[in-house]
Amino acid sequence: MKPWSVGCLLFLILLSSCNFSTRVKMKRMAGEYFTVPSGLYKIHNDTIFECESATISKPTIVVWIDSLSCMECTLLHFDHYHKLFSYCKDSIDNAVDVMMIFSPKHNAVETTIRNISTYVKEYDVYVDYANSLYTGNPYIADDENMHSFLLDRNGRIQLIGYPLYTDAMWNLYRNYLCNL
Repeated sequence: MKPWSVGCLLFLILLSSCNFSTRVKMKRMAGEYFTVPSGLYKIHNDTIFECESATISKPTIVVWIDSLSCMECTLLHFDHYHKLFSYCKDSIDNAVDVMMIFSPKHNAVETTIRNISTYVKEYDVYVDYANSLYTGNPYIADDENMHSFLLDRNGRIQLIGYPLYTDAMWNLYRNYLCNL
C-alpha cells in the first residue's frame, strides 16, 4: 500500500469518526428533559429580576452561551439573535419562546449583566449566575454547536442546533413547530 493511500484512509476514518461522535452526542441529548437552572437573573429593559424558577409551558428554543464563549462578542453581534427573537415572535405567531441563557464565569457575572443591559433592550435574557445549567443537564455536549435546541412544551429536547445557522435548519424548526 502506498504511503499517500494510508494517509487518505486514516483521514477518512478520522472524518467519519467525527461525524459518528457528533451523532452519538446528539442522540444522547435528544428526548432528554431540560432542567431550567434555578438561580437565574432575568434581564429585561435594564431591569434585573431574580427568578426562583423559570418554567417551560410552550415550545422553547434554548440558546446557551457558556463560560467558554466570548460573552461580549455574542452581545456585540446580538443582531443575529435579534433575528431569532423576531422570527419567533412574528412568523410563528408567538407560539414559541426563546430562552437565551448566559453562564459567565463567576468573576464576569457583573460585567455580563452590564453588557446585556447595554446591548439587549427588548427581549428577556437570562444569566445563570450559579453556572448550574450544565450541572442540571449533564447530557448537554460541550460542543457549542449543540448549545441551541428546541424543547417541546413538556421540556424535552426535540431538535439540536442553532435554527438560523442555515435555511434548512430553520425550515426543520418551522416544520416541527407547525406540526404541533
